[in-house]
Amino acid sequence: MAANDVEILKEYIKDETVHLNNNSVQSSVKISSLTNFLSVQEIWQWTNEPLGSYYDKDCVNKSVLTVTSGGDHILHSALAGATNITSFDINLFSKYIASLKVAMIKKYDFYDFRIKSLILTTYEFHKVNLILQDISSLLSSKEQEFWTALVKAYEECDSAYEKNNISLKLLTNGKVDIDGLDYYNPRKYDQLQSNIGNCKISYMDCALEEIDEKLADKYDLVYLSNILGRSKKFNENLFILNSLGNHLNINGTIYDYVMMNRYGWHRQGELDMEAMKLQMPDFNIEITPCNGGEVYKYIKK
Repeated sequence: MAANDVEILKEYIKDETVHLNNNSVQSSVKISSLTNFLSVQEIWQWTNEPLGSYYDKDCVNKSVLTVTSGGDHILHSALAGATNITSFDINLFSKYIASLKVAMIKKYDFYDFRIKSLILTTYEFHKVNLILQDISSLLSSKEQEFWTALVKAYEECDSAYEKNNISLKLLTNGKVDIDGLDYYNPRKYDQLQSNIGNCKISYMDCALEEIDEKLADKYDLVYLSNILGRSKKFNENLFILNSLGNHLNINGTIYDYVMMNRYGWHRQGELDMEAMKLQMPDFNIEITPCNGGEVYKYIKK
């Protein structure tokens, strides 16, 4: 029987390799064949891409599929008016940070959110209970159970050193990284807060290469973040993009962000861009420079 998320969290806190003598935990840990990301590892609690520069700013009545990560793709989709958002991530822990941020935005005004956001860093995360006591009622029972277990783990630490070790295992950033966030200003935050209550957000625990068989709906927008750039596997990436095309509405768009344009994943293959287009006959492809990287838009014909 597979371990649940709380059991995995407790084991991970003890040893980030998560393959001690607990067979149920060990059997629950997966590795992505595409990126080598693990289903149990630290979370990117803030996006490290210039999302505010390229996200679709008109998502009214649009359905969105997006990577979960720290929740920022979800939040930008909600800011743009999307009401049906499905997110996926191989990392079991990502959905808890994402749902925590969603609840924070529902609860806090912009200035309180800015202050409380400082807790979502490696140096302050042991104080997460200061957020939870405000927003617990906005979390699901499963989310409450997860956060209760984490708070208890912090309370059982004998030193600040032990608490910091837990935080470093769970989070990647030691600061609030606002560079890529469009909602991190009062006017847009207020718009996001107004929109977020109307959003239906669902979370899937799966890697990108698994998602085709798990999807039943069609979408207008898909955000892949930089997953394909991390894989650099040309043929596998092409297969995934073409498979996702089966889950797109006409003119539906896949956003693929490549962090440094000279490392664009399509250049890892033997084919040039024109040949790549021939292998993706159902798409129009647009490429836009963006903050030292590139945004690839694959638009369903």
